[in-house]
Amino acid sequence: MWYNMQMFKFFRAVTPGQRNRQDQSSKQLADASGSAKNSSSSKLKNLQPEDGELENNQLDSSVDGGVVSVGADGETLEAGAAQKAAQTLNKKSDAVKRTKKPSAAQVNASKSLSAAVDLARDALSRSVDNAGDIGEHVDFEMIDDSIGVHSFRSNLKGYNNWKWFVYMSKLPNSKISIIEVSHLPDESALLAPKWIPWNERIKPSDIVEYDELPYNFDDSRLVDISNLNNSQDLNVLGRTALAKNRLMTLSAKNDVADRWYRGNSGPHTASTRISLANCMSCGFFVPIEGDLGQLFGVCTNLWSRDDACVVSSDHGCGMHSETDTSRQKKRWSPSKTVIDQTTDVDLFKISRTKQKKSKEI
Repeated sequence: MWYNMQMFKFFRAVTPGQRNRQDQSSKQLADASGSAKNSSSSKLKNLQPEDGELENNQLDSSVDGGVVSVGADGETLEAGAAQKAAQTLNKKSDAVKRTKKPSAAQVNASKSLSAAVDLARDALSRSVDNAGDIGEHVDFEMIDDSIGVHSFRSNLKGYNNWKWFVYMSKLPNSKISIIEVSHLPDESALLAPKWIPWNERIKPSDIVEYDELPYNFDDSRLVDISNLNNSQDLNVLGRTALAKNRLMTLSAKNDVADRWYRGNSGPHTASTRISLANCMSCGFFVPIEGDLGQLFGVCTNLWSRDDACVVSSDHGCGMHSETDTSRQKKRWSPSKTVIDQTTDVDLFKISRTKQKKSKEI
């Protein structure tokens, strides 16, 4: 079949009519070469190809070092316009190929497969545990010349808007065969969220005691100590820098300072607003070394809720070492004890009366 088609294309390409048209086109291009230098809008007549000859509807010819392109309407085009015209004609050629009528075998396969609803349901019932999980028939679609798929509504609990799919094939002079049965969600089905790798999903609040993180070679917050161009960090850290392989970058330090200053360690807290003094003047405030020590320190007050925490110098709490509470006056003054000795009461008589009543009971 392929050989016959190739021979058909060959004979079609050398038909006398087309050869005459090509000779005529070459002659007219030669006549129009002089006018093509001055104007790119000259017209050439009798260059229209016949239907189905879209691949030959544009001719290129070299004219005095330049290229003259002839479009389907006989108009001479420049190089850019010729390229656009070629793209348009290629699209038309693809459209012609797509609109090709289906063969008789394809039509018969489509009719046979679309009518095999009961066969598809029977094949599906043998693949599920409960036949009631198969709902009504939804749709049929041909996905190839000889392959079609039937879809059924799914009645499985927890699988709302899911469908059953049965893939079937029908070859010429053969019976319908079942290819595959699948259970897939619809576009409106409720699906699990997209999987996110652990290193993108984990948060600092997820870390608990005894957890360990793997080594991060490409941590953007750190830089190799051998690649430092500025020796300020080495001068500040001194000997401790010699025991490090990597140091924090300047941008990482800025992020740390911003996070601490905006959090509970900074001045934007309720305790700071009501405190009488800041941490800078507190005797329990110990500044830290390095660049961050210009603004932050560690609280060492046992009675403060910020004990052993990093706080900013303008942070504050009610446990400042140099402040005192206001002395408030008592709301009432207690009176002295008064003993009333004017009444004549025999305490021993009262006690004997209570003992007598208890015995009677």
